[in-house]
Amino acid sequence: MYCTVTRRSAYGRMRRRRRAFQNRMNAMLIACAARGDVTGVLRALRRGANKDAGAGQETAFHAAAVGGHVDVIDALAAVEAEPRMLDCDGRTPLEVAALHFKVDAVKAFVRAGASDDLHRIWFKYAEEANFHVLMTLTAAGADVNAEDNVGYSALMYAAVKPSTACFHALLTLGAEKEHETPWGHTALTLAAERGHDVIVTTLILSGVNVHQVTYYGETAYDLAASNGHVTCVQALLLAGAGADYSDAESENETTDDEGDFEDDWDSDDSGFSSCESDDE
Repeated sequence: MYCTVTRRSAYGRMRRRRRAFQNRMNAMLIACAARGDVTGVLRALRRGANKDAGAGQETAFHAAAVGGHVDVIDALAAVEAEPRMLDCDGRTPLEVAALHFKVDAVKAFVRAGASDDLHRIWFKYAEEANFHVLMTLTAAGADVNAEDNVGYSALMYAAVKPSTACFHALLTLGAEKEHETPWGHTALTLAAERGHDVIVTTLILSGVNVHQVTYYGETAYDLAASNGHVTCVQALLLAGAGADYSDAESENETTDDEGDFEDDWDSDDSGFSSCESDDE
């Protein structure tokens, strides 16, 4: 029995030492990744470091992403480390690289198998109108005209926010100005509905169609007018958006005048008849 207890105790000590050694190697792996030390990263991996160590906190991928160490990212990808692990803030390594504007690192993560994450991160920061991150992602290969599950493009989110700087940056990058959602909304109708006059004016000057009609039969002019956005209404009127309404009103006035004329004619006829009867 004494021997059995001794063996168990020795086995427990050995297991604790092995765990402590692996923890040191894991720490070494992450530290070397943060420094961009590829040799140190490979040494730590050979000595038993877990390639995905730090899950839920900071992995070696996250550490390399901050510094934009492409060689380290490629080395970890070669041993099939997971590029979509989340840190304590719920961010993937690709997102961390984008937040630090490391274009080459973002490209390296896409090569490592995180291309689907690129699309998710694009729309996360499109909604926030963070044009620095969007420009980084675009430089790394993101589609500036990609649309999310409701049909919005990044330019539409910038128009809704609104973020003038982000909006102009996306236009510079080649964003489609007249991209439509399945409901017929464009950046112009969305901006007009919310009274974002600078965005509306920018779009008008860029030559977009001011007569675009949504699925519900509303134009940018309708949406601006119904929400009381006077500046937007004036800009749209100057661009000719109210021409259809002026024509329609003119037609109504003409119809009314014709009706009045017929009434007057009828009344004149009756008067004329009464005069003839009096003469007789």
